[in-house]
Amino acid sequence: MMQELALAAKRGVKVKIIVDQLAHSLDPKAVAFLSIDNPNLEIKFYNPNAKKVSPSKLDYLWGLTKFGRFNQRMHNKVFIVDDCIAITGGRNYQNDYFDRGSKRNFKDRDVLVVGPVVKTMTDSFSDYWHYYLSVPSGEMIDVKREISKGFSEEFKKVHKYRKGHFFHELDVHATDLEYVHRVITNNIFNVNKIEFIADPPGKTTKNSLMGGGSAIDELIRLLSKAEKRIIMQTPYLVLDSKGRKLFRKLRRNKPEIDILVSSNSLAAADHFYAYAFSYKYKRFYVKDLKWRIFELKRYPEDVDMMVPPLDGIKRSKDSLACIHSKTYIVDNDRVYIGSFNIDPRSANLNTEAGVIIYDEEFTQAVTQNILNDMNPENSWTIGIYRHAPVVAHFSEFMHNVMNVIPIIDIWPFGYTASFKLIEGKEEVPFYQEDFYKNYTSAGPFPDAPFTSKEMKARLMKSFFGPMEPMM
Repeated sequence: MMQELALAAKRGVKVKIIVDQLAHSLDPKAVAFLSIDNPNLEIKFYNPNAKKVSPSKLDYLWGLTKFGRFNQRMHNKVFIVDDCIAITGGRNYQNDYFDRGSKRNFKDRDVLVVGPVVKTMTDSFSDYWHYYLSVPSGEMIDVKREISKGFSEEFKKVHKYRKGHFFHELDVHATDLEYVHRVITNNIFNVNKIEFIADPPGKTTKNSLMGGGSAIDELIRLLSKAEKRIIMQTPYLVLDSKGRKLFRKLRRNKPEIDILVSSNSLAAADHFYAYAFSYKYKRFYVKDLKWRIFELKRYPEDVDMMVPPLDGIKRSKDSLACIHSKTYIVDNDRVYIGSFNIDPRSANLNTEAGVIIYDEEFTQAVTQNILNDMNPENSWTIGIYRHAPVVAHFSEFMHNVMNVIPIIDIWPFGYTASFKLIEGKEEVPFYQEDFYKNYTSAGPFPDAPFTSKEMKARLMKSFFGPMEPMM
């Protein structure tokens, strides 16, 4: 990607990049070289810790003294070309998000849009570009130090942009018109309406973990208008107070609405701590909100369709497939695709961006893709664990106790469990009586029982409740 952007800059294209700094520890010398290599290529870092691209552990500790400011991150994913074409969605720029990871690959979703809405996306990017939290790379302390030292000719030669073998097949396909037509133009939809929604920069710069923003307000507006069905796909499943209020109201006012959720099982999750809080609220999601939850298996049968294997990329035997897409479908004609997770960070701390597309044909295409992820061969379905009456009553009591009192979660009878469909049986919702005739329990953590991942998730759920707003 950097090579293509650098080549564009060499052609005279103005290239501007904003990177959120918190999760990155970059090579200051390499960033310094990029900063001065071509004046057409500019890089800024959003809300950098200690104004460095490679902060020390002490820098991180000092940053935590300004807790709210430190936690406010730019989570937007937007790529814009000439105010005409743009891509937005959930995908980060890392090998794992482009099917090129050897140990882990994310099933993600983004959308390429063409039309007047792109100008709105450019304006949003410009707001971030000129915001005071976006610091030019040349002003970063460790980068500035490297620039002052200069670069040897040998360094320049070695650090010129190189693709290696990771994108060889793209070079081959780029000039194959039949391939481009089949993969790209055959998947273009002329949709009725597109709205771009994004938080403004500096969503919350105070020392607070609560804030909200325009992105969550727009999503609440979208979801609250559902009449028949909501389908959600998100890697994390931790509702904040606004989300709980929304779905309680929906279930109360529209009791027949069908709500389906596609997410990760513990075995497939990339962050056990986020899953821990999802597990904490399973009873609420299933009993009170009547969500039908489908959690991706550790070894889904359609994994090669979800994250296609590529020539030259050798994956390990225990390679992980993990849902990372953030998509919310309302009825049959509206869909949000963007960066917003169902978690308190997206609601209150991170800035988020995405598009709402109003179109029945497009919505149906996205719906079918997510429903395939929910198929029994790919996901477990979550249901109420059926115990003997006395055990069931006490199990629910213990579940509630362990949610509020910090004791180790060792009660063996959970309120919910993962279930697998019995071969030859029909799929039914967990709240129908036939469910237990058609499904058999796979336990609370299939593919991850008695592992360190399970132990950590249980400990996180029991002892680290105050961290929930940062999940």
